[in-house]
Amino acid sequence: MSNPAECNPPEERLPAISGGMGISEIAPEPDFGRMTRLAARMLRAPIALICLVDGDRQTFKSIVGLPEPWESRGEILLSRAFCRLVIGGRRPLVIGDARLHPEVVSNPAIADPRVAAYLGVPLLSRDGEAIGSLGVIDHAPRAWEDEDVAALGDLAGMIVTKIALRRGLTLHWVLGSAVQEANDGFLISEAEPIGMPGPRVVYVNDAFTRMTGYEPGEILGRTLRVLDGPKTDRATLDLIRARIAARQPVRAELISYRKDRSEHWVELNIRPVAAADGRTTHFIAIQRDISERKEAEARLRESERKFRAIFDGSFEFIGLLSPDGMLLKANRTALGFLGIDLAEVAGKPFWETPWWSGSAERVARLRSAIAEAARGRFVRFETEHSGADGRVITVDFSLTPVRDESGEVVLLIPEGRDVTERKRDEEAIRSQRQLLKLATRAAGLAIWDWDLASGRTTWSGEFHRLVGLGPGEIGETCDAFEDLLHPDDREDVRRGCAEARDRGGEYRGEHRILLPDGTIRWIAARGGALYDEATGAATRMVGVCMDVTERKDLEQQIRDRAERLAEADRRKDEFLAMLGHELRNPLAPIFHAVKLLELRDDDPELRVEMRALIDRQVRSLARLVDDLLDVSRITRGKIQLRKEAVDLAAVVARAVATSEPLIKARAHRLAVELPDRPVRLLADPLRLEQVLVNLVNNAAKYTDPGGSIRVEAAIEGGEVVVRVGDSGVGIAPELLPRIFDPFTQDERAPERSEAGLGIGLTLVRSLVRMHEGSVEARSEGPGRGSEFLVRLPLLGGEPAPVPVAPDGPLAVGTARSWRVLVIDDNVPACRSLALILGEWGHVVRICHDGAEALATARDFRPEVVLLDIGLPDMDGLTVARRLRDRPEHRNTMLIAMTGFGHDEDRRRSLEAGFDDHLVKPLDLDALEHLLADLDPGRRSSPARLAEPLESGLFSIA
Repeated sequence: MSNPAECNPPEERLPAISGGMGISEIAPEPDFGRMTRLAARMLRAPIALICLVDGDRQTFKSIVGLPEPWESRGEILLSRAFCRLVIGGRRPLVIGDARLHPEVVSNPAIADPRVAAYLGVPLLSRDGEAIGSLGVIDHAPRAWEDEDVAALGDLAGMIVTKIALRRGLTLHWVLGSAVQEANDGFLISEAEPIGMPGPRVVYVNDAFTRMTGYEPGEILGRTLRVLDGPKTDRATLDLIRARIAARQPVRAELISYRKDRSEHWVELNIRPVAAADGRTTHFIAIQRDISERKEAEARLRESERKFRAIFDGSFEFIGLLSPDGMLLKANRTALGFLGIDLAEVAGKPFWETPWWSGSAERVARLRSAIAEAARGRFVRFETEHSGADGRVITVDFSLTPVRDESGEVVLLIPEGRDVTERKRDEEAIRSQRQLLKLATRAAGLAIWDWDLASGRTTWSGEFHRLVGLGPGEIGETCDAFEDLLHPDDREDVRRGCAEARDRGGEYRGEHRILLPDGTIRWIAARGGALYDEATGAATRMVGVCMDVTERKDLEQQIRDRAERLAEADRRKDEFLAMLGHELRNPLAPIFHAVKLLELRDDDPELRVEMRALIDRQVRSLARLVDDLLDVSRITRGKIQLRKEAVDLAAVVARAVATSEPLIKARAHRLAVELPDRPVRLLADPLRLEQVLVNLVNNAAKYTDPGGSIRVEAAIEGGEVVVRVGDSGVGIAPELLPRIFDPFTQDERAPERSEAGLGIGLTLVRSLVRMHEGSVEARSEGPGRGSEFLVRLPLLGGEPAPVPVAPDGPLAVGTARSWRVLVIDDNVPACRSLALILGEWGHVVRICHDGAEALATARDFRPEVVLLDIGLPDMDGLTVARRLRDRPEHRNTMLIAMTGFGHDEDRRRSLEAGFDDHLVKPLDLDALEHLLADLDPGRRSSPARLAEPLESGLFSIA
């Protein structure tokens, strides 16, 4: 029998066994009760018990024979238990007479429940850890036999086996629960058969059914072919099947299909599972939905595509440099400036490329800038460069470093902007970049921890920076945090936290906080509650929060932009409707006139009347097109004023005469009041007349028949103020601030359907500003008329004679018949123009393409050629060059006909050999004068192309 003294090691030998095997919480089982009863019978003891240890306590798992209150006790301190001595020695504890044993003589159990003799054996796990004891107690001293110890040891082994089995079952349940509750889809399939249709599924978790929409009963026993669809990659499927057939793991990404046939991207990780004999019995597959990641990758590719398009399509000079200054890439604009290819400069030091050659000082400055940028600094300066054409430009040059995630500079971006004619507000761009860097540096998560029992709340340092307060400036209570919240958000935060705490859910919310300086920041918070396992009550709430103010601001900007786009779309639709209406207005009478001429061609009076009608409507169409072109030209800065000293009275007289038919048609009364002395201005007379015509026509259109219109001028200081007022419909107050915006009109009534496109006032404002003046609209409201004030600077110095336009039609020179060749692929236009030229007495031939024209010109020997630029086989510029190459046509008068009248178009005509450039529809009066003034045998001076032909109807620019 063991010596009791040898079974009692010192306290420091007690193992740290606070639930190490995870069995201290195992509930009592019927098997444990049978074991204790068997121990009591086998050893003829009145008391038997199974005890497990948990830290400093002993838990009773099964008791036989203990009287109250011992039997109802769940646990006692380990220091008072015999179990402490058993597990401390990891061997049987034999006590024949407790009254004589020094370690237990003072234990209260000696008297109650009368422990006179004790035999206990340790419960040892497979790795030798003592987890508890099995013991028997006798009320009288007793000599325990070796057979008693052996029998009790056998029972202890059976108990340990039972505990291990229970632990395995518990672990299996925990693993099963973890798999079942995982976010990724989890399934198990048999390993056989490998051929078609393939292994069958034997298990799927809830996440898989949520991800695919299939219930377990619809998947179990079937193959994964139910997830295939039209976009599922066949090659990937073949790879998966091949790897499975080879019993090898496989990872793949492919498009899969849900039950409702909607598609999504998934990542599959498949692993074979082998039995003890090495034979693969099953496959375990984890399926993860990666649709969001794929969408992000697609957005990234699109972003890269856009970057390449912007890089090569930019009008600025852009390149890429390595940190040591080697040129990696340059865009088309930069290469085209010097007329070189990328291959000529790629891989060279940037300072040795042609952009920087010719100046040692400029090269030194560049090298210094590259070294500075490589250290992470943005560098910017201005420099001069010479292009391939010899033109010297001033370039606003900058070097921008690009860092990787570790902060190391990996690229330099050189940018050059031609600021010879224009400069950009670089300071605003630099400010935006700095704000972006600050926002990036400020991004982060703040962690919060709320102890529900004490109410104490702690924050990470990131939160203190976010709210702008130091660690000691925020109280450590929930109330202190609520003081930071926006008053309108406090109740929502309280309610969300309470629901997460009481219902076991997740807290997700966005709220505002008030910073010390009064600013508001939006915070997104996520968190959840932690629970006491014994009571099930929530003890703490923990989570994270982050600043989402930028996202909230962006959402508001998107909403604002959507509203602006909707308004712009509405105005565009209104403009298109107005344009269609205005184009149809003159077309209808033209159509009617043509019909009448077909029906009554023999009526000379009708022919005269209809011809006049068609002429008026064509001129109306031309004015409409001119207004549209003028708006476009002014917007792009293409209109050049031809200023001269003009008399205001003469301009007003011509404008009133132009508007007179409309005024008379509506029976208006017109009053004109001008200063007694001449008012001299430095202005473009035609453009200034256009301003006044627009204002007077507007007054006539928006005044009911029989109304009054007044045109007044007065000198105020160093400027003249021209007032155009009416007694018409007036202007609504909300419309006044934007009355000069393009396509802006008040609600148009049916009787004012000829009000126009809403671009007249835009032209007025632009032309007045080009004359260094201003224009203002006034109205006391609807029905109370309106007034427009145009202010223009006076011309200083002595009055100079002002040319007066001659009365009547422009005199035409001595008439002469010319051989005229008309070339135009528009057959009706070509024939009608030929008929008109014939009526003027000229000999005319017509052609409809370039090849026919060249052949006809060789035989016809024309003295004048009217040539359309846009021909089907070769353009008119090519035809003109070939005609000029022939000796017989070097003095032939070449006149271009085209719908394009910009300066660049006129320059190209001049270079091709044209003498004049007329814009369609041709001003026939101007053409007749041109032919009448033609000097026989001599070409017109090319200088005509530099001075656009002007008429009352057309402005050929």
